[in-house]
Amino acid sequence: MVKRLAKIEAGKVVNVAVVDPENIPAEMAKWPDAGAAGIGWTYDGRTFMAPVPPDQTTQEQRAAMVASPAQMRLALLAAGRLDTVEAIVAADPRASIVWEYSTTYRRTSPMIDALGGPGGFAPEEIDALFIAAAQIDTGAAQ
Repeated sequence: MVKRLAKIEAGKVVNVAVVDPENIPAEMAKWPDAGAAGIGWTYDGRTFMAPVPPDQTTQEQRAAMVASPAQMRLALLAAGRLDTVEAIVAADPRASIVWEYSTTYRRTSPMIDALGGPGGFAPEEIDALFIAAAQIDTGAAQ
């Protein structure tokens, strides 16, 4: 059995080494377990996030991005950004209602776009969150 370790520089995976878990070289001892992550992924100290391919950001592709509230909250939690969104939403009563009572979040919703701006998210970050959320199986019927 082998183990995949990720070398991280400035929050990005710059190398992935496949090593024998019984003989990990000393210089790799503190590298995190890469799991399925590859070069170019980001790492926040706890979670790896796949890069958003350039062709994933077209308006047509964004229109297809949807997530359930549970998927989105779990993706935000994994990215360490759930508190940020909850603070943004709490500042706007209308956004708070949408956040609390929607059964589906759509990437192209004006409420989602409102997450951008100072202290918020870049459009590419929002895309990546929707991509990550779509991969989460909550076990609920959808």
